[in-house]
Amino acid sequence: MGSKHGADYAMCVNLSLTHSINIRIKNHGKGTLTIISVVDHRRIPYDSENGHWLVPGQGVLFQITVQDLQ
Repeated sequence: MGSKHGADYAMCVNLSLTHSINIRIKNHGKGTLTIISVVDHRRIPYDSENGHWLVPGQGVLFQITVQDLQ
């Protein structure tokens, strides 16, 4: 769902019930990725170099903000 400020959202879920995974999303410079904390809804910058670990069954919500190209 987008907003008037150009933000979209994506959720990644680790469907494995036995193995942790490291999500590494490539950003090609067209916007920024922010993790929305499930605990307190804080916005945490996504570290594309180290990725984001998910334990079995865990999910993460990303906010994708696209910069104006005008």
